[in-house]
Amino acid sequence: MLAWLLAQSRPRSKPARRILRYLGWVVSCILLTRGIVVEFLLLTDVTHLDTSVSAGQRFWTLTLWNPWFIAGGLAFGTSALEARRRDRSSLLRSDLR
Repeated sequence: MLAWLLAQSRPRSKPARRILRYLGWVVSCILLTRGIVVEFLLLTDVTHLDTSVSAGQRFWTLTLWNPWFIAGGLAFGTSALEARRRDRSSLLRSDLR
């Protein structure tokens, strides 16, 4: 729902648009942090998970699961950035009128 609202730029009030953008940035940071931290921990084996995580599980997590968290974080960040750009351009257009 948040991604759709960021893409649509539906809310007309400035505070609602700002809250949506902040939520987009928060979701982006959470997804990127989760994806990058888990990738780092699994690649460096800092926690020595050899007994609890098999090599097959590690492989699939590194190649299939975690990249989606990183891609989602990048997508939400891009959407929040685009929403900010749209807000600024609409603000400039309204100032010119």
